[in-house]
Amino acid sequence: MKIYSVIIGFLTGIINGLLGVGGTVLVPAMIYILHTERRLAHGTALLIIFPTSVVSTFVYLQNGHVDLQLAWKLAIGGVVGSYIGAKALRKISMVWVKRIFAIVMIVAGIRMVIG
Repeated sequence: MKIYSVIIGFLTGIINGLLGVGGTVLVPAMIYILHTERRLAHGTALLIIFPTSVVSTFVYLQNGHVDLQLAWKLAIGGVVGSYIGAKALRKISMVWVKRIFAIVMIVAGIRMVIG
């Protein structure tokens, strides 16, 4: 299992750097390959995504691929939403969390194919 963890982390880092969506790969991999409990997978993924996102962000900044004004505006809502979402995770059944995650993934996939 240790080598799987390293491989999953490596692939997540690449995907996060390329697409900025490391958590959408990391959480399912932790749940289905590493057999991590869902809530633990979400929290652990956030801790992993933070440093990888910082590294990717610096590269994007160096390449001029960041709209700082937009980023600050979105970050304000994102911080508040993250707090509410993290608190809600304790109260929502894992069945609903799984459904919400699936719906978000399906909608995102459809938008990518169509848009």
